Amino acid sequence: MNPPTCDIDPMPHRVTLQDVAREANVSTTTVSLALRDDPRLASDTIVRVRGIAGKLGYRRDPWLTSLSSYRNRQHRQTGHLTIATLTNWATKDAWKSRETFMLYYTGAMQQAESLGFQLEEFWLPEYGSERRMADILYHRGIKGVLLLPLPTEQHILTFNFDKFAAVQLGRSIHCPPLHSVSHNHFKSVATALEKLLALGYKRIGLALRKADDDIQYARWSGAFLGRQLHLSSSIGDIPVHFSEQPGKDAFLYWAKAHQCDAVLSTDMNALLWMREKGYKVPQDIGYVHLALDKQDEVSGIYLNSTQTGVQAINLLSRLMTTGRHGTPETPFTLEVDGSWHPGNTIRAIT
Repeated sequence: MNPPTCDIDPMPHRVTLQDVAREANVSTTTVSLALRDDPRLASDTIVRVRGIAGKLGYRRDPWLTSLSSYRNRQHRQTGHLTIATLTNWATKDAWKSRETFMLYYTGAMQQAESLGFQLEEFWLPEYGSERRMADILYHRGIKGVLLLPLPTEQHILTFNFDKFAAVQLGRSIHCPPLHSVSHNHFKSVATALEKLLALGYKRIGLALRKADDDIQYARWSGAFLGRQLHLSSSIGDIPVHFSEQPGKDAFLYWAKAHQCDAVLSTDMNALLWMREKGYKVPQDIGYVHLALDKQDEVSGIYLNSTQTGVQAINLLSRLMTTGRHGTPETPFTLEVDGSWHPGNTIRAIT
């Protein structure tokens, strides 16, 4: 009996850049640029080349892409390429008064240097218009833009991102849509409630500045109300206290009227007001801060803002390496978890 045979089709020919270039009657460089939507090519050339690539069944080889990325990183380390850090506050240095933003910048700067980049700060009003700023950065050969959070009242930019890879820190820019790296505030609330319940707290309230919650698309209040829906018998049904501006009297009235035994907040004034009123913290009432920049006496969620800056540069580097620029059709957010910090403003309830 003859042994069984296996009829194996020969490995199909893998369509290459050279095949696409030959069919389109252009250079392989032009094909490569067209497949990355490089703005240096005419739009009709990009459409024609990409159409031919699709017809031929061209697919990027992931191994070659990985090798190319590695070589690009090695090349960058021989000469520092610039990443523009954009700010848009009333004055050039106003953002530096925010400790969270400074920690973002520190993490981003350290990671940029480790990858062979350097950060350079640009203040958008300095050159007259956002569109002129975009032209200046492009002609300087800058390919990547890192955006620090905007002031609370601003959510729109007219900067032309077509020629840049861009990532925003936080979620303050609503238009145009951009990839972002931010804190996982939703999980922070869930973690804080879990810790308070384990300690025996029964009537837990949440106090927020409405503008802060709006920027985060209600992640703080949404997480709290969602958990409250399922745990009302454990944490009570205290309504969220929203304030347009910090308001001592309204906050203290709310805390007393609802007999809070613990308060969650993103505003450190809440802790100061309770102490000024004569509350002993944590003996009379517990306090948890949901956005700590340092780990000291206050209990709460440490944001890990330096790591947020690191991850923003990692994402931006990948976008630059793979030639993905402009506003994305489907923007995504990378969220960095905070860490629980026990502090001494909560206690076990006996």
